[in-house]
Order: sequence, then structure tokens, then C-alpha cells
Amino acid sequence: MVTPARKFGFIFPMASGHINPSLPVARTLVEEGQEVHYLCREQMKDAIEDTGATFHSEIEALPEMYEGRNVDIFGCLSDLQKEYGLEEDPLFVAMFKIREIMQEMMLPGILRWLEKVGVDVVVICPLMNKEACWAAQILGIPCVGIMTTAGPGSLRSATLEWMEKMGYTTERCLKERRAYQPLLEAVDRLRAKYGLEIELDEEMAPVGMSVVAKQSALTLVTTVDFLADPLSPELEKIYEEAQTEFVFVGPLLDKAGAKRAAGHKFQKEAESAQGLAPLAETAPIDPVALIRKAREAGRKVIFASMGTVITGDSPEVGWANHMSVDGVFQGLTGKELCQAAWGGLFDAFGTDSADAGPLLLVSLGPQPDALENLVAPANAACLPVMPQVDILKEGVDLFLTHGGQNSFMESLSTGSPVVVCPGFADQPVNAQKAVQLGVGLQIERPMCDLSEASQVAAKYRCDVAAALQEVHGNPEFKTKANECSSKMQSAGALANSGCRPGLRRRLGPWLMAAALSPVVAQLAVAFSGSAIHAPPRRRLVSRPASSSELPALRSKASLKLIQAQVAAGHDMKELGVRMEQSEFKASALDGAATVTFDGMQNLRSVDISDDALAKAGSETALAEALLKALQEGHDSSVAGSEDDIWSLYQNNPDLIQAPLIQIGAGNTAQDLWANVTKTNETLKLAEELFLHFDQDKDGFWNFKETSAVQLATEGTEMGEEAFNSLIIAAAPNGGRHLTEEDMARGLSKDQVLDLYTNAQRQRQLGFVLDIMKDHQRVFSQESNAEETESKPAPVSVSVD
Repeated sequence: MVTPARKFGFIFPMASGHINPSLPVARTLVEEGQEVHYLCREQMKDAIEDTGATFHSEIEALPEMYEGRNVDIFGCLSDLQKEYGLEEDPLFVAMFKIREIMQEMMLPGILRWLEKVGVDVVVICPLMNKEACWAAQILGIPCVGIMTTAGPGSLRSATLEWMEKMGYTTERCLKERRAYQPLLEAVDRLRAKYGLEIELDEEMAPVGMSVVAKQSALTLVTTVDFLADPLSPELEKIYEEAQTEFVFVGPLLDKAGAKRAAGHKFQKEAESAQGLAPLAETAPIDPVALIRKAREAGRKVIFASMGTVITGDSPEVGWANHMSVDGVFQGLTGKELCQAAWGGLFDAFGTDSADAGPLLLVSLGPQPDALENLVAPANAACLPVMPQVDILKEGVDLFLTHGGQNSFMESLSTGSPVVVCPGFADQPVNAQKAVQLGVGLQIERPMCDLSEASQVAAKYRCDVAAALQEVHGNPEFKTKANECSSKMQSAGALANSGCRPGLRRRLGPWLMAAALSPVVAQLAVAFSGSAIHAPPRRRLVSRPASSSELPALRSKASLKLIQAQVAAGHDMKELGVRMEQSEFKASALDGAATVTFDGMQNLRSVDISDDALAKAGSETALAEALLKALQEGHDSSVAGSEDDIWSLYQNNPDLIQAPLIQIGAGNTAQDLWANVTKTNETLKLAEELFLHFDQDKDGFWNFKETSAVQLATEGTEMGEEAFNSLIIAAAPNGGRHLTEEDMARGLSKDQVLDLYTNAQRQRQLGFVLDIMKDHQRVFSQESNAEETESKPAPVSVSVD
């Protein structure tokens, strides 16, 4: 039996380094029988469709953003800078000021696309697609990120490095952001329209925090532990408290011959030069064949690529642009930097014969003037696009690179020594790391007055040539590179295959589990050994309104509305009783496995006969059969109850005009956790509840105590398996480091307080805990019981 196919929506920017690691993941899902859809730019279409996924145009889907504007790597940042009068601001600063303005424009189109396609799981770039994470949150769809940097700790160092080059400080950026009125207005609209919890200082206080990773069910990181940049103690604490899950998977390399997103231009009239076509269509030269021929002749091979952004037409960081430092353009353009690096390569190793000296392979990018004023030597093969992964896997003696995260990880995984010529963002950090690891040298990007550019470029060219000769002539760099490759293999990274078998087996369950209903996801996790959180069920939840809410609620009510709500309250109560008493069954293996749900999608029972395993033939087949039955039962419950819920609203239209909480029957808003807050009041109530049930006063709720809590608040006893699952879910790192002693102790006081007051934590775990409701139930019941006990016994009086 096969688990039903799910729809995965991949949303990625037009940045090759960000989308390429997603391609082998998409290919794996397609090969597993899943349906994958990409929302991206036309320049990425060929590489996307090569995986078997379906391409959708971002430009067409998001007219609010793109209609009438020129596109760039960041959306329409250049045009929006002009619209908002920010042309004088450096790129980074302008983006920081109008980021939410752009995201507000993109969000409606993404929501429409997700609903139209019927996406079950959203897979995104957490660095550049925050609006997609918001859309997933609004629709209740799980979100999985693919982080293409050296781990979450890298965001801080890269941000500070870039700000320093721009002549900015964190304080200055935040001050300008807080004072920018159009941004403040956009944030207010996003909060009001979508209920998003947006803080103006998020991601900069502290610097480098990924809000998207915190809100995602899982974030895959394309590095390994020993190469990841360290997290600051402050960030580590924030991620730990939020139970943020990062999984270090190493470089995600696609299969041999796979198409990759490569150098590209942004404007439609320039797309003919973009370099995304298959190699056979761009030139008759096969670089891999050239490498093999060179090896047979005993020649060395040197490969050069300066990446896709700096050779493209990105604003400020692209081919024709200088970097801006405090509003003043400085340094070399992308063209000057690349040509100086390539010139250094030609100076160091160029020959007059195609068969003499080392073979030089140069990936130029899409610019027609890439070699302007440069003469490539006879032993060099220069193309707009080269299959970088295939070349590195084939084996090179030296790699001249810009130091982007993908290129850096690919070089290390294949044991290739490097000379790094960093451009921007995380590239300088990776360049420093290459030196620290002993795998190569770096030539820092020079910053200078524009009048000195030609002299500085000439010196840079000489420095690159000297570094290349030093690394090429010293075997110690190759030894260190091979050691790194071996260490990466030991750490679980892949180097010589597409998705390695182990990763291939695990990626599917990780992402698949996120697409299933909560109970199915839990079983999928149990069988896959992975850690993932599924989307929560939509449930009716209720709590008494707090004193601070009552004035606002009263001010919105009218006599007619209150009368309608009173009548509807009885209808809703009756509906709730019917839904709880309803049964929706599904079976598998000719009735050997049967599951039962009530009308509120709560799993009531799972019955597995003694001969179920024999009928299934294997534990894996039994698990798949049970997963399918659980999904069918859950879906049947949803289908069987939704008409009754809609009928309630159709028969009581006045309910739409005021908060449902006024009828005392619940809240069916999209955000079920809008009322879950961490305040002094809720923390105090949660602490009182904890102390009340901590009978042995050891600071933990053990199984017996936790079961007593559930009995008092929900009217049902907790099973031991459910208790163990709760302990694992509440533990850091998916409970991988729990001991038997930890399991026996149970939930700590801090964990209980966090579970009751942390809305994001509850979203990740897929349930709603209402401290107001639970506290009231427990203490009001006991208060009533005490009053009953304290009443004097009735006195019988007889009259003779």
C-alpha cells in the first residue's frame, strides 16, 4: 500500500545559490511519487522542470508586486527604491527599510497560488522568502526551510560583515528603520489584515535571528556540524526556547548531468544570454570530457567560477555595479573584480598551446563582454555556463571561486583546494574559513576610491596570480582539502552521488510527515526516526474573556447581536455534542486494522488484529496501511462535519459580525493561538496549576500527575504512550538526548509554563492549551466542592 501523494509547493528566489540545493530534494520527492510545484522566475524553469516538478511563473502569480515594475534578484527593489525616494541608500539599507512593503505586495499572490495548487507542504528559502512562510502560517500549512549558508550562526557574521562594508552599524540601521513611516504603516496593515506577529526589530535584535526558521517545522542546513558557524549564546537560547529544529545535511548535490540554475539576467530582453540552456545547446565543448582527456595526458586541471550574482545584473552587487559605502560608490565593479581574477589565472597558468600546461576551465556567466580586454590563453576553455558539480566530482587540482556557500561546500566535499576571491554577504566569512582550515588562500575584495580602480584592479590581478601559484605548488593544501572531505563523509555529508541513499530515505519522511494530519504525522515520525511537526487540526477552542478584553467586546455588541448569539450558543453546544458522539471509521488489510475518529478529528481508537502483520507481509507494509487508514479516517471526519459547521453560520449570519468568544462557545479564527500569550498573568496561572498538581513537590509532573491534570481539565485519563510522546515533544532537539530517568521524571516546571504560554511552541506541536480555561476548571471545581462540604447538614424539624 502506498501513502497518498502530497503536493509540495517550493517557493524560491531567482538566486541560483539558493535554489540549486532544493533541486535534488524536489527530484527525490517526484521519484517517490509526490507532486512538486515551484513558484519562481522564468530563468529557473529549465532546471526546475528537469527534476520532474511543475513550474509556475512568479511574475504572473504576483501582479501586485511585478506589474509595471522592472524585476531584480530581490523582487523589484531598484524600482521600489525610486518609488519611495531611497535611491541614495545602499542596497542593504533600502531593503531593510522596504522589506515588509515588498512582502505585503507579494503575500496576496502567494496565498492565491498556494490555495489554487492545493499545497500540503511549503518548502522555501528562509533567507529570501519570508512572505512565503507567512502565507503558510496564515493557511495553516507546514513550512520547511532549506538554509544555504553555514548554519544559523552564519547570518550574524554575514550581516555584520556587510553592514561594516556599507559603513553602517546595527543601531543606525534600526534607528532608520523605526523612523521610516511607510514601513510602519505596512507593518500595521499586515498585523491587522493577517494577524501576523511582526516585530520591527526582529532579525536585528539580536542580529542574525531567523524568524522564518523559528516559525518553520524544520530547516535543512546545507553544511555539517564541524563547518557550521557558531551561534551566539543569545541566539542559541532563543532557538532552544522556540524548539527550532535545524538539520545539518551537508551539500545537497544533484545527480550527474542534472541541470542547474546558473548565470542569468533579470530583464526579458536579456534572457537569451542567461546561460540556463543545456550544455550541448550553449557550446559543443564538454568540460568533463576535456578533464578526462587532460588526465590521460598527465595534465593538471584548474577550474574557475565567480558565481552567479556578481556576474549577473543584480543592483549594486552585480556585473556593472560598485558597492555603496555610506552613499558613496567605492571599489571595483563586478566586471572589474571578475576580470582581474580571471586575468590572474591566465597570467599564472596560461600557455600558447592548447595541450600544454594545466587545463583551465572558466565559467564566465551570462555577460556578452565577459572577456572584454582579456585574451584567454590557448589552454583555457571559457563558457557562459559549466556543470560545476560534475567538474568538481570529476576532480580538479585547484578551484578559483567566489566562496559562495554552495561552491565552498562542493569544493570541500570533493577535496578541491581553493583560492577564494569573495564578493559580498557570506563569501568573506567562507574565505576566512578556507584559510583557517588550511585548504586554500583568500584575496580580499579591495575597497578604494573610484579614481584608483584601475591601479587597484591591476594589483588585485597580481595578488590572485601569486595565490594561485602558491596553492598549486604546495601539496599541503590538497592534503588538508582531502582531510576535510573525509571528515565531511564521516559527518554524513554527501560528495559523490545525488541524494545519498540514507539522506534519500530520510528526506522523504521528513517532508512527507509534515503534509499529514497530526496523528498520521506522529506515526510517520515513529517509523522514520525523524523529527517533524505537522500542521495542527482546526478545533473549536474556548476560554473566558479576560477583564482587559471585556470593554472592547461590549462596545461592539448590540442587543440584536447578543440575542442572536444566545440562541446560537445553544445550537453550537448541541453541534459540539453531536460531533463528539459521531464516529468515522476507516480500515485496511481487509479489516485487520481499523481506526475511529469523532467529528472533531480526534482519534478515538486504533484496533489492530493479531493477524494484521501476517496480512501486511512486513512491518513497513503494516505501517503504510495504518497511515493510509488514519488519513482516510481523518479526512472522512472533516468531510462529515464541515457541512454542519457551515450550516450553523448560514443559519446565524449575525455571528460573523462579532467575536465568537462573546457566545462563550469558542473561537474558530484561522489563528487558534491568538489568545495564547506569555504575560505575568498567564505565567502566574500556569505556575499555580503546576504547583497544584506537583503532588510530590519534586518540580516535575510525572505520568501520574500529568494524567491527573488531563482528567481534571479534559475529563479523560492520559495513556502512558501519550505521556511519553509529550515528554519527547517538549524536550530540546526532538528528545534525542533524553534518558530513562528524564522520561520517568516527566515535565519540568519551565516546560509546563512554556507549553501553556508559548503560542509558537503550541503551533509546532499541533495542539492548543488554554491556561485560562484549565485554571478556571480546576480551581472552580475545587471551590464548588469545598462549598458543598462546608454547608451545614439540613436539620429535620418534627412538629408534634
